[in-house]
Amino acid sequence: MTQAIVVDTKDLSNEGCGYLLLYQDSTFEKPNTLPSAYRYDGRKVWVKTIKSGGASICNWDGSNKYYDNVNIEEIRNDLD
Repeated sequence: MTQAIVVDTKDLSNEGCGYLLLYQDSTFEKPNTLPSAYRYDGRKVWVKTIKSGGASICNWDGSNKYYDNVNIEEIRNDLD
């Protein structure tokens, strides 16, 4: 499991990307689905993902970027 922070990039229809996972090495991944209990900007989690193929393009921070799409195998709150 890897530590991550949930980032809410806002509405998909307004150049957002929905929710992303931000890792300590400053990389992002785009979960295909994120359980509703974890849909809070800034929430620290432990997560295990597997790449699902493909990528999502988003412009939430002013630059078009691609993020790997992933499926969440396991997720839990960061208790630290």
